[in-house]
Amino acid sequence: MPTNIITSNNQFEAASCTKIRVHNGHGFVAAETGMYVVNLATDTIAAHVSTTSPVSDIALHEGYAYLCAGSLIVVDSRVPQQSRIISRRDIPGSAYRVVVDPNTPAHAYVAALEGGLHIFDITGPAVPRLVGSHATQGNATGVALADERAYLLDSGIGVAVLDVVEPNTPKLQGVYENDALLIDATVSGNHLYLLDSNSVQVIDTRTLIDSSRFRGLRFPFELKLVGSTLYVADLYQLRIFRVHREGYSLAVEEPTQSDWTPNVVNLVFVNHLSQNFPNPFNPETWIPYQLASDTNVSLHIYDVQGRRIYSKVLGYRKTGSHTAYWDGRNAIGEPVASGVYFYAIQAGTFHATRKMFIQR
Repeated sequence: MPTNIITSNNQFEAASCTKIRVHNGHGFVAAETGMYVVNLATDTIAAHVSTTSPVSDIALHEGYAYLCAGSLIVVDSRVPQQSRIISRRDIPGSAYRVVVDPNTPAHAYVAALEGGLHIFDITGPAVPRLVGSHATQGNATGVALADERAYLLDSGIGVAVLDVVEPNTPKLQGVYENDALLIDATVSGNHLYLLDSNSVQVIDTRTLIDSSRFRGLRFPFELKLVGSTLYVADLYQLRIFRVHREGYSLAVEEPTQSDWTPNVVNLVFVNHLSQNFPNPFNPETWIPYQLASDTNVSLHIYDVQGRRIYSKVLGYRKTGSHTAYWDGRNAIGEPVASGVYFYAIQAGTFHATRKMFIQR
């Protein structure tokens, strides 16, 4: 694969970047057009691996990058500037999130939206072998691993806890019910940190009972636990929570904020249309937007020929952050075909359009 060395600032202006993973001085960036490999010391792009669908997630393991881009794509990045695709595996559904269990033999766990969970033996990265799967009631939007368990985010029920001692036969152990859209999760010790569309929770993995919750998030999209600090990316800000390593079960009972202390930046709202979530998606998606003033709002969906296929009056909305919903159907209720579509928000004099992808 040819490699062009160019400044990252110039190239990323034209790309919508959704994830970044860092390893050995390089950033591996998920974007609409594929994966960028960035030399962090020189702030230059060392390589661009092109994909036909947007990359929604990246996992790194032993010099290889595992991409979710509709399919599961394996990239040889042992020499970052020579990164190249060595495998592409189509799976039921659409590969959306991936995590790697590094224990021997290594396995990749892929949340594939309506396709459920797929488990691959990646002992040979060039020939990932499907060894197990688990069907979901809704969309599989994420997965976290700990202590031979997989915590699968299922939009139909909440969190499905799977015993994956034998990855080829995952067994359902329990369910934590949650009605909100589940976005991300991580596990540490005996606790699951769960991010949904409006809150972050701490759940005891032994009892599947929540012990603490912070509500009021705007449009969160990722969390990361580092030591006793939990970072939540929430639209235009990074929210920071301090969590105790002991006494989680007392978090709800304590009247102080010692267990959860968010550092929140006061925002000045501006008119803005954000990227939909999930993207790609099937069958449904959520569209976040922000308003600088109170106004009437409408949502419009267009196909690649520019034809309006769906419209909805969202009504009068106040200043602040909001989320619209689309079920992937046209004006007469028919599911639309796979491909590229455009969504637009009309809010008073503000109008904005962005691109999204449906992967049936």
